[in-house]
Amino acid sequence: MTRALSTDRSWRRVEATSSVGAADGSAGFPPYAVAHRENVAVGQSDIALGVPRPVTLLGPQAGASVTPSATYSWSTLSQTARTFLWHLEFDATYEGIFVLTSRTEIELPTFADGFSVPPGVNVTWSVETHGDAPDVDALTGEAGYLDAFSIGTAYPIGPNHSDGYYTESERRSFSMGQD
Repeated sequence: MTRALSTDRSWRRVEATSSVGAADGSAGFPPYAVAHRENVAVGQSDIALGVPRPVTLLGPQAGASVTPSATYSWSTLSQTARTFLWHLEFDATYEGIFVLTSRTEIELPTFADGFSVPPGVNVTWSVETHGDAPDVDALTGEAGYLDAFSIGTAYPIGPNHSDGYYTESERRSFSMGQD
């Protein structure tokens, strides 16, 4: 129990809660996964967390000859997620592309403004999961989708403060070729 002084200078009782998490792997060197539970009573000991497995990248392989029309694919074996965040990042500038999808394979999107990945640019790709949303529409609602325990250096950490999990696959790098 914590006691807090209210604005009228009287003492009132405040029940404290905390967040509990369990992780597998290293956030800086994925694959990485974390499961967490919110609003856990201080001193509660009957907490069980199942840490999920990140997706397994299938292709393209690291160092492969990749063209803009390549297909990126991953396996969801032992994975409960039905929605995925595909991430392609330019190694030199840390700029990138994020695509929310329910598919397990994706091609580099075509952009109306003509944006593309220039030949010779070194890029890294990975796939994240942010809980068990049933579809992409559920992720694009008012509450957002980024899990509160997500790890990111070039993009925001999530506002979603409910029980959940976050995973990131291994990261694979290659140099973009031409079609």
